[in-house]
Amino acid sequence: MQFIDLYSAPMAALTLGDAIRPPSEQNALHLVQIVTERKLSSFNARALGRVSGAGPLSDPKVMDQACALLAEASLIRHVKERADGRPGRPPLLYKVNPVLLRATAPKTIRRGARA
Repeated sequence: MQFIDLYSAPMAALTLGDAIRPPSEQNALHLVQIVTERKLSSFNARALGRVSGAGPLSDPKVMDQACALLAEASLIRHVKERADGRPGRPPLLYKVNPVLLRATAPKTIRRGARA
């Protein structure tokens, strides 16, 4: 029973969680993973889709869907103005909510401290 409770059930939940999650959510989580691993406070979606490890996010339509999903959740915000101030299509520049970076930052434990 301990094996099932402590190992099998959590592993099944992880495996099945990915299987039943829609691809759009999986892509959004992958984008969150990239942003938090690189500790980005802002990013250009087009440039980020071109980096190695982007996987399905290298497709602009997939990246747009992932960004839209994260923007809807208020984890990122689209910057809708050009840096040069000229008219034209706004860049695919996004600001990352600082709460996202703090929430995923590794916790440091002091030596001798009790949990």
